[in-house]
Amino acid sequence: MPDRDHKPQHLPRGLTATVGVVEEILGDVVRAAEGEALFDAVESVRREMVVFREAEDEAGREAALDRAAARLAELSIEEKTALARAYTLYLQLVNVCENAYRTHRLRERPARRDGSGKGETGAGTAELTFVLTAHPTESRSPQNIQLLRRIQDHVVGTLDRGGATGGTGDAALDRREIENLLHLAWEVGTHPPEKPSVEDEANHLVSLLTDPILSELVALTRAGHRVLLRTWVGGDKDGHPGVGPDETQAALGRARQRLLAFVDSELLAVVREDVAVLAVAPTDLDSPDLDWPDSEPLDEAFSRLEEALGA
Repeated sequence: MPDRDHKPQHLPRGLTATVGVVEEILGDVVRAAEGEALFDAVESVRREMVVFREAEDEAGREAALDRAAARLAELSIEEKTALARAYTLYLQLVNVCENAYRTHRLRERPARRDGSGKGETGAGTAELTFVLTAHPTESRSPQNIQLLRRIQDHVVGTLDRGGATGGTGDAALDRREIENLLHLAWEVGTHPPEKPSVEDEANHLVSLLTDPILSELVALTRAGHRVLLRTWVGGDKDGHPGVGPDETQAALGRARQRLLAFVDSELLAVVREDVAVLAVAPTDLDSPDLDWPDSEPLDEAFSRLEEALGA
């Protein structure tokens, strides 16, 4: 796998340590899934690319490329596919580690409470615009996205616990969990077998709108912030020849389905509970003979209903 002896000196130590551990695990997964011969081919090409990068002249770079090309020519189409998958997963894992490290560092920053700053609409509030994008050539399988997201969550948790990924105890990265997730990622592949489409872009976008993320956006709104979600997926008629009215309508419909599913599962659950409370309440609330010794449950039901609908 990529060179462990040539870590860029300008990168944070915590990030390079994390990448180092994860890439070692990926190497073990490649060896277990495809055998020693394929792993050796991956390593051979990697070493030639290190030589290419460090060559001092054009002749040295061309020689490294020639040796790498000769090594690739020895492989079958199946072996080349596996080698490409290995490097694709590696690059995705580097992104995962970078995202995890950035999330960890942002969480370490003290929260600003002075109400100052660009984009803020008032004391302690802000206008937040999230722009979601995707590209058909970067379409990934939903399974790949889910598995790598789980790896990222685990890495974030490890960094948040304050330990280096090579540490011990609770501060250490759980190599067995990462290895299991990478085995699954290897089996399901990195990309769908069909040619990517505008629908794939929309599905990728929707996969990002998980219930926890949408719940966080709702919480921000309740706290007084103005939150906007924007995207050009399905509407980029100028830059995408495959986008027309049908594609735009389908993309909007897909996003609408996801948001309604969130409303149904997360916001309307409390409404259903309160409707059940109201259903057993007396219907004639003005009756002088009404026996309602305690109206608190009904008041609470109305309050919760208003809060849910206000979200």
